[in-house]
Amino acid sequence: MAISSQAPDIQGERQSVQDVRAQDVMACQAVANIVKSSLGPVGLDKMLADDIGDVTITNDGVTILKMLEVKHPAAKVN
Repeated sequence: MAISSQAPDIQGERQSVQDVRAQDVMACQAVANIVKSSLGPVGLDKMLADDIGDVTITNDGVTILKMLEVKHPAAKVN
């Protein structure tokens, strides 16, 4: 059995650490901006619609985060 010393051929772009960190921060800020207006004693209600058209009106941050379909790994809370 021969062991290859070559790196696997992976096609893709390399990004610097600063670029990745900036993307992580922007993704987390986007989620925070969605939830922050529903917090506190004068929090506003959010109207959320899912894939099949069911509408939910809530000001509960946990419900809002559960209904969000976040793809970014750093911004995914649940």
